[in-house]
Amino acid sequence: MAYTINKTDGTIIAQVEDGVLNTDTSLQLIGRNYQSYGEPFNENLVKLLENSAGTSAPSNPIRGELWYDVTNLQLKVYDGNNFVAIGATRNSATAPTNGVRTGDLWNHITNDQLYLYDGTNWDLIGPIYKAGDGKSGWLVDEENLSGGGTANVVGLYQDGTRVGILSATERTLASTPTGFDSATIKKGLTFYTDTDSTTFRLNGTAQNALELGGTPAANYINTTDNSTMSGTLSITNSQGLSFGPSSEGQLFIDSNNVILQNNNFDSIFFRINQSSVLVNAVEITNAADLRVYGNLQVDGNLVTTGSSSSFADSKLVVNDQSPRASNQNAGLDIEGGSAGTDVTLLVTGSDGGYLESSSGLSVATGKAFSVNGTSVLNATTLGSAVVSSSLTQVGDLSVGNIVNGFGPINNKGNDVQTTGVTSNSDIIVEASSSDSTVKCTITAVNGNILSQGTVTGTNGVIGGNTTISGNAIINSSGGIDFDDENLSTSGTITGASFTGTTVDTSILKSTDSTLITVQDGMSIEGDLVVESISSDDSTFITINSGIELGGPIRANDSGAVQIDEGLRVSGALTVLDNITIAGTTTVSQVLDEDDFSSDANDALATQQSIKAYVATQIAAISTDLFFSLNTTGLSNTDIASLLDTLAPSAATGTKARIAGVSITASSSSSSNYVAAIGDSRNSVSTSTSTTLNHTRNNDLLFTRGGSNWAYTSG
Repeated sequence: MAYTINKTDGTIIAQVEDGVLNTDTSLQLIGRNYQSYGEPFNENLVKLLENSAGTSAPSNPIRGELWYDVTNLQLKVYDGNNFVAIGATRNSATAPTNGVRTGDLWNHITNDQLYLYDGTNWDLIGPIYKAGDGKSGWLVDEENLSGGGTANVVGLYQDGTRVGILSATERTLASTPTGFDSATIKKGLTFYTDTDSTTFRLNGTAQNALELGGTPAANYINTTDNSTMSGTLSITNSQGLSFGPSSEGQLFIDSNNVILQNNNFDSIFFRINQSSVLVNAVEITNAADLRVYGNLQVDGNLVTTGSSSSFADSKLVVNDQSPRASNQNAGLDIEGGSAGTDVTLLVTGSDGGYLESSSGLSVATGKAFSVNGTSVLNATTLGSAVVSSSLTQVGDLSVGNIVNGFGPINNKGNDVQTTGVTSNSDIIVEASSSDSTVKCTITAVNGNILSQGTVTGTNGVIGGNTTISGNAIINSSGGIDFDDENLSTSGTITGASFTGTTVDTSILKSTDSTLITVQDGMSIEGDLVVESISSDDSTFITINSGIELGGPIRANDSGAVQIDEGLRVSGALTVLDNITIAGTTTVSQVLDEDDFSSDANDALATQQSIKAYVATQIAAISTDLFFSLNTTGLSNTDIASLLDTLAPSAATGTKARIAGVSITASSSSSSNYVAAIGDSRNSVSTSTSTTLNHTRNNDLLFTRGGSNWAYTSG
């Protein structure tokens, strides 16, 4: 009969048949009546005694089994997956990788550093420096004091060299520390003295400092604050002083000359305190002009660009405002013996107006008043260059001509008399004095005007009959008003529109049997009344750019309006009765019924009602799914994943009911034993059989969520 071997938790680890050695574990399990069982039995004891010591782990280990790793000199336990070290620090020059677990320690024997495994990486515990590099970092040092005793200070080390000492109080040590220049350690951080004092220093930005170069910070001028100084500021170079955000102003030396310079395209001002108010006194403009805001007193000569202290070959520019503006009222004031005898010469009227003298102007005998070098008036004669005047009355003109370019003649309602132009007092206008071509004739007898050019009437109206041959009536600024008169033409009427309340056949008509042709379109602002619109041939009337109507389109009889080639409507389409399609199908209404209750054969349904009806019908259909499934070895997550494959598009809320069946196997066995010589037992035959058991599970219920199936109950 076979031995059934159970583990501590009761699970079967092996079935050991009679007369055999079972090797399902690292030990040899001895079956009943196995010959020479003493050897495997004792070997099992030795393995247990030495914990299977060897270079490789035991085969077929079970959880809790011990193994002594002779390579790493560690006792390890099998955790069901790996042999892991038992509470010992690993010593090696490289990081361990086999059987490491969270909390394991590793001593790096080369660097003399201890590491802790955090489940992913080996974290350094300490020290922070490698043994071969020397001390680095902050360390607590015990120092002997000059007066006896010891004290702790904090030393800052870099690769074995102490580069700084931190002390809470000032201390005097028994001897000067190596690398430092004094045995007295100041309160705070003291750096060691390097062989080159310029290379070892504290680099970075200091928030504040009490002294700079041994001078208190309060003795320095701040570049961002308003500061005063009691000493003397000397700039001992020619570059001098620059000021302004972008050095707009400079004060410097150039060739022994002191230069005040504005680098911008602006002025330099000198200001004074005038009754506690700062005002401009002098301005040097960017045009190199000098402006004095008060009176200018010149104790020496006033020198111009000429050769003397006069204004010879120069101009005296006078203006009472700056920057340049109006020169009205600017001028000269020549003072006399009293204010009443002052003579002024001023610009009067407006900016750039006439020049007015307070005492008049006079020229010497034989001299004249001139304009641009041309004499216009002397004591007795008006200059010949004066060709126009606003004289309202002159004496009789005994000689002279009205020449071309004289301008309009307005007789102010009086007669225009002539004896020299024509015998019947007509007025004839010729081209010029050198061209006798007649351009216009006004006939005195009948008042006719014969013109070779354009005749313009008041407000564009010409009364009476106007005959035009070989030309056109054109008014570029507006319409032409015929004052309720007829317009008869055998040519072409060119214009943008006819203006009037109504344009009908009494106004716009043909005098013969031909048609009135409008070649480039006609714009009608009012109503267009016609009896009919018809084609002059068998073709349709074509309107290329569309027609816009304010009212309905109606047939003039009992028939319907027929549109043969389709109708395109960009806005709303209103139909009073019905729409007939292909002469047989009639649509009289569009219904919005979610239940289609009217069941009408002449109605169309809206998109919303169709969607609502279909949704209602679908909602009435059962959406549950039923499966019969072998669930052996499947978890609820596995079944949900299977449903995602079988029904990936099921609606949210769909139920799936699983009728599950589990299949297990049971086995029976017997052994075959042949009795040895001298053994009184009979021989035994063995056999093994397996039976499949089907077990019905409770139904499992799954529900479809937003995107996946999920277990609900069962």
